[in-house]
This record gives sequence, structure tokens and C-alpha cells, in this order.
Amino acid sequence: PGCVRLLHPLGGSSGDYVAAELSAISQRTVAVQAATRICSTMLSEADRSNTEIIEPSGTISAEESALVVAAAREELGKGGVKAVVVCGTFPPGLEAVYQQVAASKPPGVLLVVDGWKGVTEALDTKQVDVLKINRSELESFWGRSGELTGMCEEVHNKYGVEVVAVTDGQASGLVSVRRRGAGATERWVVRPPPLPAGKVAVNCIGAGDTCTAVMALELCRGGVEPQEAFARGQAAATASCLTESCADFDQALAATLR
Repeated sequence: PGCVRLLHPLGGSSGDYVAAELSAISQRTVAVQAATRICSTMLSEADRSNTEIIEPSGTISAEESALVVAAAREELGKGGVKAVVVCGTFPPGLEAVYQQVAASKPPGVLLVVDGWKGVTEALDTKQVDVLKINRSELESFWGRSGELTGMCEEVHNKYGVEVVAVTDGQASGLVSVRRRGAGATERWVVRPPPLPAGKVAVNCIGAGDTCTAVMALELCRGGVEPQEAFARGQAAATASCLTESCADFDQALAATLR
């Protein structure tokens, strides 16, 4: 609270519920006709495995989409913005929003994209600074499997993204960095910390989002390199697996895991 401003389209009683649940966060909602979809998570008491049931999303009208873009541009124009993080799967009708937000990014503002579906147009603007993605998403993005280093190199080459951060579940992730104007690419393998002794994972859904949020926050604070910001994000992601609520974690525990 106090450092984050959330912009999202919400509709129906499910949208009202989301807004109420996030009331502790400064947020700006754009009212839409379609009800916000519901994602139901079922956890097995036996082995803590999970299954998600995700409703299809209603279509956002062209007028509503224009309101979302206008709201984003207005927020960006207020000044004082250090970073913009665009994430999540957009509903039908919002396909162009990522690209329009990227094109509207003021100079000096960090732009982080977390996703792979429909992000090509945003990447084409050459305004994306950080692409956070998991291994399976990166393979789907390029339409093939392969070495992470090679696929990250292609992102640098084609889209000019400075930082590509790849998670791979409990396996080691990769941070690939190529500063704009620099020829060489630097890479770091980052291993997510194990769960504390005697602890078991309760719910790992939202762990990737947690990693993205903490990484972006650390980069905004400054004083850390991308690989360290990513490592702190991974520690927070591990901590978030210990709670039933998605992306909810003990910050002190996350610090000890790092």
C-alpha cells in the first residue's frame, strides 16, 4: 500500500468482489458490462496438488477498451511513475492494450511485461525493458522447445528487451541481460530456494506473479542488479507457496529464504 496503483477493468458482482478484496491497494477500476471471470482453485488435502477451473471471459467492447487505454495514459501522465507492470490474460476486446500502454510509456519509466499471449505487439514497440516469463510460456512463444539461453538471445535480438527473466518451477531459472547499446549478453542461473525445513507447499498458484511483483519493486528501489532482484522475487515466490491465499506471503520469511 502506498507505492502501487492498480488499474483493471471489472464487471458484475464478481468484479465488485475483486475490488472489495483489494481495497487496501490504491486502485482505479474501469466499469465494463461483462462480468469479471472467476478462477476456482481446488487443492487436494492428500498431496496438496491443485486444479484450476477458469471461466471464459466476456468480451470487452471497443468503447470500454478505449476507456482502459485512456485511464492508463492518464495515470502515466500524472508523473512520479517509476514502473509499469502489465500482466495477466486479457479478455477478448483488450488485445491492443499492452501495445498501447507500451507505446505511451514516458522516458525513464521501467516497463515490465509478464506473459506471452498477445504480447508481440507490445514487444514490437521496443519499449519493453523486462520480460518475465516461465519456460513453457517461452517455448510456446517461439513455437518450439530449446535451450533457454538461445531463446532469450532471440528476444534480445528481435525486440531489444534488456532483461529476460525465466522461471522454471522448482528448477533453476535464468536471467539474461543485454543493456541497450551493449553488444554482450550476461546470464545468471538463479536457483529458487527450497522450502524451510518441515514446511510443505500449500498453494503454489500465484507464485510466478509474486516473483514478478517483487522483482519489479526491487528494480524500482534501485541498488540491485536484475539477477539479485529476480532472486529476491524467487524467494518471495517460495514463501507464497506456504499460504492458501495466492501471492500472499511473509516478507520476513522471504528475506530469510534469500
